[in-house]
Amino acid sequence: MTDRAGRPNNDKVAYRDDPNSPRDPDNPAETRLRFVPSGLANEIQLDVYARPVSFEPGVPLPQRLFDAYAAEVARVDTNADGVISFSEADAKRHI
Repeated sequence: MTDRAGRPNNDKVAYRDDPNSPRDPDNPAETRLRFVPSGLANEIQLDVYARPVSFEPGVPLPQRLFDAYAAEVARVDTNADGVISFSEADAKRHI
């Protein structure tokens, strides 16, 4: 299930975002990326700015940006949780 901006409604505690328990940067249990891989970011940028006619024509910013992010993440998100893990971001695995 996603919110209005296309973001999944994930449990913050399950993904170590509990505001009452700050994450340990040295904790090896971290399994998700805290950045958008460059290839994915490029596709999002192309969807939003270079393909406005073919990707959601007539949808204004910032909604088109949110939708592009959700669409591109969904392409590599193998378990459909809306979070890109290290293994899902492995470009060599997707070739």
